[in-house]
Amino acid sequence: MIVGLILAAEVAFWVVLAAGLGARYVLRRRRLGGALLLGVPLIDVLLLTATAIDLRGGGEMTPAHGLAVIYLGFTVGYGHYLVRWADGHAAHRFGGAPRPAKPPRYGMARARHEWRLWRLTLLAVVISLLVAQLLRWFIAEETTTDGMAEVQYLMLRVLGIHGLVALVYTVWPKKPKSPAGEAGTAGPEPAGWSGAPGAAAGSAAGGPRSGAPGAGGIPGALPGGEPGPAR
Repeated sequence: MIVGLILAAEVAFWVVLAAGLGARYVLRRRRLGGALLLGVPLIDVLLLTATAIDLRGGGEMTPAHGLAVIYLGFTVGYGHYLVRWADGHAAHRFGGAPRPAKPPRYGMARARHEWRLWRLTLLAVVISLLVAQLLRWFIAEETTTDGMAEVQYLMLRVLGIHGLVALVYTVWPKKPKSPAGEAGTAGPEPAGWSGAPGAAAGSAAGGPRSGAPGAGGIPGALPGGEPGPAR
């Protein structure tokens, strides 16, 4: 039953989000859209209530109950981020707003972005830890206590792994790949080089650069590269 509730909560999250954005940008009813978006956190409250009631009523602790706690933490931690992301794209698609900027991919900008995401993960982990601890106190059964302790340990590991990822991007910033064909290219062109054989020689000889091969190196050559009249 809990797995079904988690799936239903996920579907309801996106349905309510789509309804709120549709009311805001398609129907041009911003108040209605805002009211619908406020209903997103209620889905998490209903899921938490159902999980607690199931365990309190004698339900055996299963991985599904732990998944419900993890899901609750991440929807709270990342919920605002997802809503803002969807709102930006809906405003661009239906409201004429500029296209939202993509997250940075390289350098320290990418590292800062990863640390911002890590803070969201931190919030998600804190919420999951608190909910799991509350359920341990509320249910006070050995199976529930042990199961929620495993959930807490798992969330701490997730936080540590995400922190290591952000640290790697900080210590070794990701660099953009070099464009194809850049390796082995010639260095800067010398001054006076016009791109044609003999042009540089003609410039060094003091003759005009015509772009024709050897034109500047022929004594008496005309600007067009043709020999002058014989003397």
